Amino acid sequence: MPATHKKDSIALTPGIPDPDRLGWWLVSSWEVDASFCEVVRHFLTAYVGGLQGERSVARQLAYWEGYQAALKEAPTDELVGAGAWQWHDDMVRCVDDCVAVFREKARAEGLATVPKPFRPGQVS
Repeated sequence: MPATHKKDSIALTPGIPDPDRLGWWLVSSWEVDASFCEVVRHFLTAYVGGLQGERSVARQLAYWEGYQAALKEAPTDELVGAGAWQWHDDMVRCVDDCVAVFREKARAEGLATVPKPFRPGQVS
């Protein structure tokens, strides 16, 4: 039996472009209405699959700023109970800390640190 689709088309974010390699992506597009948990899974998959050992501060900063922006926009309807909200808060704090670390490293290297996250509602 063929799979049925609930939507005719899926609205996607533009993804996170690679600042060091024009035309490449650090993080591929994800659904605009992706839940908090789906955003976490998407970004962790991108990180473990390609950025975990990355030494480029510009690439790390773009990744973490994009992750931070995506988490802020993600709906949290699926989070139920104190444990889920504790995990949510821990994830947000962790990502915020990573952004701060890589912004400081970027400043130390003389890189521009103006955040360039995806625009919510912008679709590709």
